[in-house]
Amino acid sequence: MNAMWTYALTAYFVVGLILILATSAQQSIWRNLAIAPAWKVWLFRSIVCTAGITLWPIFLPDWLRKKKALWGDLQANPVFKEQKELFDAMSMMCEGGCDTDEIPGGQGEFGHDIANPIPTKTTFGSTSYLAKLRLPDGSHLAMLYVSPYQKRNSEKAPRGFGLLGVDGQ
Repeated sequence: MNAMWTYALTAYFVVGLILILATSAQQSIWRNLAIAPAWKVWLFRSIVCTAGITLWPIFLPDWLRKKKALWGDLQANPVFKEQKELFDAMSMMCEGGCDTDEIPGGQGEFGHDIANPIPTKTTFGSTSYLAKLRLPDGSHLAMLYVSPYQKRNSEKAPRGFGLLGVDGQ
């Protein structure tokens, strides 16, 4: 019975040592600690290794788990999937739209007349465009017309407005 416990404990510590030296735990333990005196670095590493060897069953799932990127987590989110499907469907509707800052053949004043709307790609693009639109004095609001079925967002501002990131703003 005593020999069995000895073998079990030896195997336990050997597995812990292998996990400490062969997984990503090794990288976190042996990082450069150049600002501390050498004896403190070795003492710290020894304590961490001893704790890792002793408590490896607790740390094992985290050490062996593949690190997921934030993009992967986002794509797994059902709300994000729904919004992406909506965006993709809207983008398909925009394939026949114009690829210019003004819709060719538009009549009337750009953005101020319903016959000459501001071209944007999807309603998401409309929101993005309007968020960049600025009045120089901020004193009045205007009625603007937007066409969200174009290949891209316009980089032209209607008369009286400026666009952030365009025209030196």
